[in-house]
Parts: sequence; C-alpha cells; structure tokens
Amino acid sequence: MHKPCFVTVVLLVGLFAESSFAQQPLELDLVTIGSPGNRPTIASEVPDRPDWQAGSVGYEYRMMRTELTVAQHFEFAQAYLQFNPQAIADSGLLGPSLARTLDDQLVMFPETANMPSEMSWHMTARLCNWYHNGKVNAAWAFETGAYDTSTFVQLPDGSRLDQLTRSPDARYWIPSINEWIKAVYYDPNRYGTGLEGYWRQPNGTNEMLISGYPLDGGQTNAGWGVDFYQMDVGQYPQVQSPWGLLDVSGGRTEWSEGLYGSYATHRTVVGSTQGALSYLWVDPLEGFVRFDVPPDIARYGIRLATVIPAPGSGFLLIACAITVGARRRRCGHAKDTSR
Repeated sequence: MHKPCFVTVVLLVGLFAESSFAQQPLELDLVTIGSPGNRPTIASEVPDRPDWQAGSVGYEYRMMRTELTVAQHFEFAQAYLQFNPQAIADSGLLGPSLARTLDDQLVMFPETANMPSEMSWHMTARLCNWYHNGKVNAAWAFETGAYDTSTFVQLPDGSRLDQLTRSPDARYWIPSINEWIKAVYYDPNRYGTGLEGYWRQPNGTNEMLISGYPLDGGQTNAGWGVDFYQMDVGQYPQVQSPWGLLDVSGGRTEWSEGLYGSYATHRTVVGSTQGALSYLWVDPLEGFVRFDVPPDIARYGIRLATVIPAPGSGFLLIACAITVGARRRRCGHAKDTSR
C-alpha cells in the first residue's frame, strides 16, 4: 500500500504562516529603492557643500510612498492605549493630529484621516516595533523589535541613553539620512542609461518646485499661499522622486534616524513643510539637514523604511502547491501491487 501524501501539505501550511507574518502589514504603500552600493554625492552635485558626501546605501530597501496618515496614526494610538491608557495625556503620542476628549477618549476628525500625521521620535520608534512584530495585540510588541524602548531614558544632566540606530534585524525602521537622500534625490540613470547621480530637487530635476495648488499648476504645498495643514497626502501625483516617492516637498518635515551634529540626544529632521517658505532652501539636495530636535517633541511626520521581502517566498508557496498536486495525482494513479 502507498502511504498518504500529507508531508508536503504540512510544509505548505508552515511556509504560508511564515510568509504571511513576514509580509505584514499590508496597508502601507511601499516603493523599492534599488541600485545597492550606489556612490555618494560628488562636488558638482552639491556645489554649496563640495566636501559633503551622502546618499550611498549598500542594500535594497523599501520606503513609504507618502507620509503616515492620521488614520494610520489613529490605528496605532488606539492599539497602544489598550496597554498604556495613561498615554492619552502624552503629546508625543497624540501630536497635533489626534484629540483627547474630557472623558479621556481618543478622537480622530474624519476630514483629517488622509492628511499627513505627526508624533514624537520615541513614539515613531514604537510604531516601528509594532509593525516589526506584525501588529500583535500585546504590550511587548510596542517596546522591542526595531528599537529597545527601555533605553529611552533621560539622565539628570539632560543626556539620554536612547538606542542610536535600529536593531540589525529590524523589519521596519525610521530611515537613516543616507536612505532618505537616496530615495529622494538619487537616480541610477541621472546622466544617461546606467550613469548614476543625484538631482538637486526632490522631483528628479534641478528646477525649484512651484508652490501652489495642483489645479493652479502648483507642484508642492510648501511655500506661502497654500492653506496650512489642509491637504491630504498624494495631491501632486505627477511630482515624484526618481523612485516614486510623493510629498517629499511639503506635507510634513519628517523624522530621520540620524543624530544632529555633536548632539547625541537630538535627531535630525528632513524635508520641507506645507505652508513654509523655507522650502526654497530646504528642498535642494545640499540643504535638507535643518534642525536638531529632542526625540519627545511631536512636531514631525513619519515615512518608514522596511526590508525587501525574503526572495522567493511567494514562489515557494506556488512550488509547494504544485508539488502537492503532483503527489496527489501520483497517489491517485498508482496501482496497489500488493493485491
């Protein structure tokens, strides 16, 4: 008698479970940043800072196409408050995007759902942990994974013990300065096919973006004349970085993982802000680094980075399914020669 063909089915179930966990969450719109091992900037590309080199990244990764929305922030805050109800009073969690009622309930105004959100660097690190852990409904899922939040301690002298960069196995993280620069300005075909380089502006050109509403021919909501904090993400779909990122100019100035200068306790923020004339000198490649910010201040937006899914995980599932089908056919057609 032939033995039943169950072994591959078990393997299929196991691979499916592993793959589905590794690819969660699914709702983030991510773009792949390729060309691993690209060169950094050269003097002719950053004439105002000729000795500055940045943008080289030795691996592929993914970045959010737009900044984190208020609705995505609200989902995270609701989950976090289940285990930390006292955080309803934490401005680092709520930022200016969410509201607290008199009876300590969390509120999101529906008309703001698709606008870019803001929270503190520390809470953004917890957001990374939550995504890293597959959005598990457990207190620990917010405190470890990409960043060890037990290090988020300020000493009496004002210094901090914060973990400076993400853990080596992080699945989601706050992008480094080099990762951000590459995703925004680097083009593998900048000077022709296969001739890499950097553009000066975040839309794959060297021309300053035009401030204004899309219907008026505007290319960014940074600059004067645009209602402050009144636009959803993705309102300028034709204005993209070479990799397809949107709202790099305008929206919200974003957190990076980078430290600011000699301040081991402060973080660098990157990009221009909706409604601010400062985009004129912040948007150009060599002008992006601007402020040093304490990590518990909730004034900046979020654009997470993440790993490339494990190669071939989808093909493994297909291969296993084919194997199951083939073995079933062999089992069904095999003759029992013992009779």
